Amino acid sequence: DLSKSEDFTAAAIVFELPDGRIGIVHHSWVPEAKIRRGNGREEKDWHEWQRRGLLTIVPGDYVKYEPMVDWFKEQRAVFDLEVIGHDPYNPRW
Repeated sequence: DLSKSEDFTAAAIVFELPDGRIGIVHHSWVPEAKIRRGNGREEKDWHEWQRRGLLTIVPGDYVKYEPMVDWFKEQRAVFDLEVIGHDPYNPRW
């Protein structure tokens, strides 16, 4: 899910496990400005999620695509990525 504003950007890798179950590796990116501004409804432990490797906090007001592309490059070393799909809403991809 590619964001165009201060929203989250998220990616998932979906794969079949040897026993036939489905495995999912998920990662999200959030702009630092969203965390600084806060929102009364969103009392989250952003830095704990980042420490656990679930989230990347990116500098600025919105998520640039380079950190996400770098994440996929890192995942190629672990997974045999065959296809990368995306939300067709954003015509930049």
